[in-house]
Amino acid sequence: MKTENLTNGDRIRIWLEDSVDRKGGTWCYGYVREAVVRKLIFVEDNRPEDFENEIDTFNGYKIEKL
Repeated sequence: MKTENLTNGDRIRIWLEDSVDRKGGTWCYGYVREAVVRKLIFVEDNRPEDFENEIDTFNGYKIEKL
């Protein structure tokens, strides 16, 4: 899924591939939040907001809207 199809409040999961075993990896769950500076960021569940996690950083990753 392309990140430009995501909007504020969308619940998503992102597949993070294992850097050693390309067949391995883990799903990372969270939501998209529009930051004050008008950019979309990914906020992982049970983690503090990190404004460096711009959603466009994950363009090309396997993302599913929940």
